[in-house]
Amino acid sequence: MLIYPDAGHMDTISALAFSRDDISFASASHDEVVIIWAVASDRKQMRIRPGHAIHSLAYTPDGRFLIAGASDGTLHLWDAQTYKPIRTLRKTFAAVKFILFLPDGSLMTTGSTEGVCDVWETAKLEARKPLSVLRGHRGAICAAAFPLDHWRIITASDDGSSRIWNAETGEALVILHEYTGPIWTVTFSSDDKHIASRSSDTTEKVCNSYARGEQDSLNRHDSMLNAVEFSPHGKFIASAGSDNTVRQWKASDRLKYTAYSEHKVNANAASGEYSINCMHTYWGSTILASRLY
Repeated sequence: MLIYPDAGHMDTISALAFSRDDISFASASHDEVVIIWAVASDRKQMRIRPGHAIHSLAYTPDGRFLIAGASDGTLHLWDAQTYKPIRTLRKTFAAVKFILFLPDGSLMTTGSTEGVCDVWETAKLEARKPLSVLRGHRGAICAAAFPLDHWRIITASDDGSSRIWNAETGEALVILHEYTGPIWTVTFSSDDKHIASRSSDTTEKVCNSYARGEQDSLNRHDSMLNAVEFSPHGKFIASAGSDNTVRQWKASDRLKYTAYSEHKVNANAASGEYSINCMHTYWGSTILASRLY
């Protein structure tokens, strides 16, 4: 549904977020405007002008705040009911590319193009001080993921490495997945024991999440990888590439795989998902409709 098409953004839209009550959603753009749209077409919209291009948006899990990561490194915090400004959080002087929450909502992390991740306690956002600062990458932070154990976090960078940190102290625990290209995706298995990542160098790797040990490189796609995902029960791993194929492995046997090549244009999915019963995988293509396998 297109709402208020004559009053939209004037430049590239970079982020979207739904409110926790499903009443509204927010969009952010390089035009330095955040628009609050009504899910119901009879509601009016609201415009917020933070003064900088916005690269990331998220509502806090408790529904209290809307948070926006800006091109100048600031985090803007607005009341999610009135959209009045509450705080402008710590500057990093580089664009904030993503905002990610721990599944239970207690922690939030933000990643920037200067290679720094900040970890925040969600209940103490108004205090303006992060719980920890993760420093060590030599390039922009491209992705991050929380496991279910609540005290670790993994980050992936365009310096070709991913790192596991103590989220509470900021201590770097181990460096993993040394690639020759940027790492675009990193994810934990459902039991938190393994990590899968994919890089622009066409490779993906799986390793133990608790120690730097042997890393398994899965069979290469013929061109850049776009997504990698564990199934909910950890039995399968799937990947999508610009070679128009989706590949699926058994986690217990990473040498053999099944390739699906029904896409006619590259499987340029930003992400893929398994159904909860692990019977189907769901991926998208740049032109053809998404397919269910």
